[in-house]
Amino acid sequence: MRPVACWLLAAALWAALAWPLAAQDVRADVQAQAAAALRDGTAAKQRVLQRDRAALTETISTANAKRDAQLQAMYRDHLPANVKAAEQKPGTRILMFASMSMTRTDMHGMMEAALADPRVTIEFIGGPRDGGVGALMHWLNDIAQGMKERPAIAINPPDFEKYHVAEVPYAVVVRDGAAVARVGGVVSPKWIDSQLATRDGDLGTYGRMSSVIEENMTAYLADRVKHFDWSGYTQRAVAGFWRGLAMPSVPHASTSETYQIDPTITVTHDIRTPDGIVLARAGQKVNPLDTAPIAETLLVFDASDADERAFARHQVQLAAGKPIVAMSTTVPATAGDGWATWRAWQAEVGTHLFAYLPAMAKRLNLTGSPSIVRQEGRLLTVQQIALPRKEAP
Repeated sequence: MRPVACWLLAAALWAALAWPLAAQDVRADVQAQAAAALRDGTAAKQRVLQRDRAALTETISTANAKRDAQLQAMYRDHLPANVKAAEQKPGTRILMFASMSMTRTDMHGMMEAALADPRVTIEFIGGPRDGGVGALMHWLNDIAQGMKERPAIAINPPDFEKYHVAEVPYAVVVRDGAAVARVGGVVSPKWIDSQLATRDGDLGTYGRMSSVIEENMTAYLADRVKHFDWSGYTQRAVAGFWRGLAMPSVPHASTSETYQIDPTITVTHDIRTPDGIVLARAGQKVNPLDTAPIAETLLVFDASDADERAFARHQVQLAAGKPIVAMSTTVPATAGDGWATWRAWQAEVGTHLFAYLPAMAKRLNLTGSPSIVRQEGRLLTVQQIALPRKEAP
């Protein structure tokens, strides 16, 4: 087999096995999570603060047209198919502005009209101050009981501002992107069509009107940004790093033993390159160590345990600069300052400390800590050490 093909085969097999290719791949496997623990806590908080402040401020300060597109995108996937089809075509749209101040009868009539006419979209400015959008959806679902489908409903503060809507029900007829007519107190598209046959512009006000009582969602978001507890948020975000790590359970070794792992696998299906070259056939037995050896020693231990930290420090000293990857089977308790604790563990051990994450645990399947893993020939040798423990008083 050509050298390049051999290398590609090894890479593909390691990927299929979810097994470390080499020392640098061991680092890569845990770097994304563990590197965060090596950063300075203050700098990490500042980055979270700057990123999220910028993201939320952008939502508030964007021009109306862009905000409109963002808000509409939130609801686009929930629109009925017939409404989506109608909006994709140039022509007439009827925006019906609504509020929870309307009677249930009027709201039900508007929803029935929207279901019957794909040109109609019902729009709200936001949710009520008490309960928010969830309360609005509950109110609408209660009114819509018995309907086979739900009409197209959107929360669209920019349209309320654009068309100066303060009372509802209110309808605006938009033709090819431009408003051509408006009317208050009417929820019947047929009536609107009959009037448009002879006139346009302001068609007047008919029937009862009520004030918009919901909170403007844009103003709501602006207020949230203004009064947001950035300090508490960033502290929780940094502390949450440790809560998000699902660590495998590796008990302290009760017996010392040495055993070997044979990474040879039987290929279950043909492995091909993107251009179709066959790297390995189904049924072929391959040992990835033949072409992708592991150069570093892997040291897996419980960094929360003083005895195992001392053992790890001794192993690092014995390595005398030779490549070694230290991984902890535990992370700091979330109740304390996990970042400071992790840095203290690392300083005590004397080398970078990585987390022994589930992906690595699945590959090595160690049964006790501390353990030392090295490549010997075409096998991986695991040396498990039972440390002497002081009995609890």
